[in-house]
Amino acid sequence: MNFVSKLPWPGDCAASPINPGTDWLRGQKEILPCIRLGFAPGLNRDFLMLAAQKAERIYVADFTLPERNLALPMHFLARLLPGRRDFWRNGALWGLAAQAGLEPFYEKIVLGGAGVLAGFKKHNKAHL
Repeated sequence: MNFVSKLPWPGDCAASPINPGTDWLRGQKEILPCIRLGFAPGLNRDFLMLAAQKAERIYVADFTLPERNLALPMHFLARLLPGRRDFWRNGALWGLAAQAGLEPFYEKIVLGGAGVLAGFKKHNKAHL
């Protein structure tokens, strides 16, 4: 998806990797400032947890839930993509982030309301 690189990512992460693989993330020795994930079909709780171990911030572009923007056609299209059915059943992006122990800190509507660009970071346990 070449258009993923053209999304309005925050300027402080313009040079960060987009959709890195699990093996690439595991090979990183230093903590990255951020990682960008754009409509990644294999996005799951374990991958988000690994990304959170390797980066200070994670920015994710994904389709919004239909309850959030009433974009039902996009919701049904996204369900046809491989691996998306379980993704929706598990609460989509927000549910997976919560399961991975991440808290949102950034949200921007993209694609005319059919998508969202969200930022997540690890929970600050000092505030719990």
